[in-house]
Amino acid sequence: MLCIYCKEREASAREHYLPQCLGRFQKFEPLLNRLCELCNQGIGQNLEREFCRKSPEAVLRSVHWIKGQRRGGRKKRPVHIYQPEKIGGRHIYFFAADPETGRDILWQTDKNPGTVKEISQLVMLDDAGEATQHIPIPVEITTGRELAQVLRENGVTFIQHAQVIAASGDEERVRVMFTELNWNGSLHRRAGGHVPRQVFTGEVGPDYFRALAKIGFHYALKYIPTIIGDEGAFRALREFITDGSGNHERFLTECDTVANSSGPLGHLFTAVANPGSPIVVNMQFFAGCKAALPQWRLILGDNPTTILADQVSAHFFAYSDEDDGCLTGGEVVALRVTPGG
Repeated sequence: MLCIYCKEREASAREHYLPQCLGRFQKFEPLLNRLCELCNQGIGQNLEREFCRKSPEAVLRSVHWIKGQRRGGRKKRPVHIYQPEKIGGRHIYFFAADPETGRDILWQTDKNPGTVKEISQLVMLDDAGEATQHIPIPVEITTGRELAQVLRENGVTFIQHAQVIAASGDEERVRVMFTELNWNGSLHRRAGGHVPRQVFTGEVGPDYFRALAKIGFHYALKYIPTIIGDEGAFRALREFITDGSGNHERFLTECDTVANSSGPLGHLFTAVANPGSPIVVNMQFFAGCKAALPQWRLILGDNPTTILADQVSAHFFAYSDEDDGCLTGGEVVALRVTPGG
């Protein structure tokens, strides 16, 4: 079979429709015979990077310290979701009170669940000493020229009143860059630990919605046996996934959260393919979490099959607790549902 996206190469890839950063789940079955290796890597890596690092789901993954999958027994590169890696990089803001000053600064989650540590940042202050702007320092820049570019992108042309906070082990890099800018203020450190109030904010990018569409589409391809994925009814969705063509609102709708506050923590997926109707996939990530996320409804397109039978699929990707407080992937549970119910 040829790849449903390029329609040129053999569909030989093993596609993980649920991003592997969410963990390794027992009984997980990848999508087979739909994507070629090149399309799987080209589409999957870019979109999963967005989903796993720059999304509300990335925040909850970080807070709960979900143990992702490792390849070849080696650790992956540390993921920075609260500070950009490069100049112009997007990120998620994580504000919490500075234990010394009481004003909010930027933090990131630490190596133990429920704990935080500082990130390297510049806090701009007004004449009264109140914070007016927080600028995280990208982790890969090393020169004053690069730092100056970061400041310009944030509308800062002159540093008058400011506080520079350097993360543990990052003091020398930060000191060198500010010295090259002829700023000789002192560097500050902040003790991490448990922070009682946490505020996450930020905006998702277009690729986040493409990632959601890919996840839902490929889940349906796995569990609705009468569709292949290359049908004309799914052309618009495939183009949206591959290059972002069209508005995401054509395919995705934000719905009420699935009520599961006292149930187990995991991801809930359903797919419904009724004759003569659009195929619909509902996705609830981190169902059962105190910080509830919206449920996403994906419209794939009209059901192209001529088989007059309702088809429904539902699965729960459950997490289990480990002794260190982290969560790890448990079992994939197939749920029994009634078509039309």
